[in-house]
Amino acid sequence: MNKTFLAGYSRQAFTPDYQVHLTGYGDDEFRKAEGVADDVCITCVAATSGEDTILMYSGDLLSLNGVAAKWIRDLVCPVTGIPADHIFFGATHSHNAPNYYNEYEGSARVRQALLDASVKAAQEALADQAPAQFQFGCREQPGFNFIRHYRMEDGSYCGSNFGNAKLRFMAHTHPTDPRMMLVRFLRQDKPSITMMNWQAHNDTVRETGYNLVSAGYITHIRSEYEAITGDHFIFFQGASGNQAKVSRIEAEKHQNLNWVDYGHTLAQLAYNMLPFLTTAEDTSIRTVHEQYAVPINHDWDHMLEQANEVFELWKTVGKAEGDALGKTYGFTSSYQSRDIRNRAKMPRSTEIELNAFCIGPMGFITGPNEIFSTVGHYVRANSPFENTFIISGNFLYLPCREAYDYRSYEGDTSYYSKGTAELVQEEFVRLLKTLG
Repeated sequence: MNKTFLAGYSRQAFTPDYQVHLTGYGDDEFRKAEGVADDVCITCVAATSGEDTILMYSGDLLSLNGVAAKWIRDLVCPVTGIPADHIFFGATHSHNAPNYYNEYEGSARVRQALLDASVKAAQEALADQAPAQFQFGCREQPGFNFIRHYRMEDGSYCGSNFGNAKLRFMAHTHPTDPRMMLVRFLRQDKPSITMMNWQAHNDTVRETGYNLVSAGYITHIRSEYEAITGDHFIFFQGASGNQAKVSRIEAEKHQNLNWVDYGHTLAQLAYNMLPFLTTAEDTSIRTVHEQYAVPINHDWDHMLEQANEVFELWKTVGKAEGDALGKTYGFTSSYQSRDIRNRAKMPRSTEIELNAFCIGPMGFITGPNEIFSTVGHYVRANSPFENTFIISGNFLYLPCREAYDYRSYEGDTSYYSKGTAELVQEEFVRLLKTLG
């Protein structure tokens, strides 16, 4: 074991046993939980090299944005002494997580439970630290994630996973990112810790219960992997903004595993990687943090009157009626009316938090947004690190340029101007280069 490198782990459930609203499909105020399918948790890994300690959080939430990150840091920093820019966050992007960020029924209780669990997770992960070897590896796992945008048989594009079933799907618009990355902290006298980086939308709980609290397929990766290895497990969602586990082009193939089998299959794929992980000699930790200014999309401000009309119909009559009226104005859906209204109130630009850090030869990036696979491809191709681990907070879409051109749902509802993703990916690479 490396006596100068330490790693620790804690997982804390904050599953509500009271009435809550669910997040994930744009209709939070209507989706009340009817029960619990499985626990939702906040998981924390602590890593120490010399004088530097970092905390890496992953929450079973739709998103964990900069505001929530500040709430947690404001509580964790005083009790641990770890600086805010050494604490990093990701969300597993469960579309059946409880709402914690609005004032719907139960949201305040969920928020407090999440904050309490986050503090406890940090304290326990630090107390659990033990000497460890740092291992890492990457392997392509093709056939298990797919771009959910399509070129259609008439040459047009289906810029949404909602789809247009009247035409045949011919090809995916971009290459997927099938790389599964693992980091393993191999400990001798305590369970080892495995961190997985994978990118596929975590919205498959629709298959078993649209109104049940759940961490989605992540639960089943976690339970299966821990059962077969004895390790502790933490999942970090990668660049999955336009990636799903289903291909409509080849709907009969194995990618349509249900969400339970999908999780178990990914766990087995990860287990099969373990003999091929590389042990790093260098375990030094370096970090860099930035508040990065990005432009807000005000291209639709001139349609604010129409957006108000569609939004009001959606909220008072129903989404189908709102969608129908929105289509007459050229909107993708009722959701676009909501986001036109929200963006019109915003300034011309805003700041988002970008982080990069490394543990020896492994690079990591974290940001608050739901980024597209194109960003993941670009960052990994241009990073000074052979392997770069991508941690997404999954708050607000950050689509590639083309998604705006062919009118994807994500492009139409994104708060950010066309080209912002390309600016962000360049900045991520610049930050990584300051470390490498």
